[in-house]
Amino acid sequence: MTMVNKAVAETIYNMVDLRGDSSDALIILCAALFAVIIWVTVASYFGIKPWLFNNKIN
Repeated sequence: MTMVNKAVAETIYNMVDLRGDSSDALIILCAALFAVIIWVTVASYFGIKPWLFNNKIN
């Protein structure tokens, strides 16, 4: 599991070129992950289950 998490973190980190500034990259990565957590929490509160979405149109 650790190898998968490391690969995911490295992939996300490499999506944005910050010219080697690791502190800015860490802040951006944490902010993006926090935004996802907040979005899922708010969606769940309103009865939306974002983890169940797929490409089908109901």
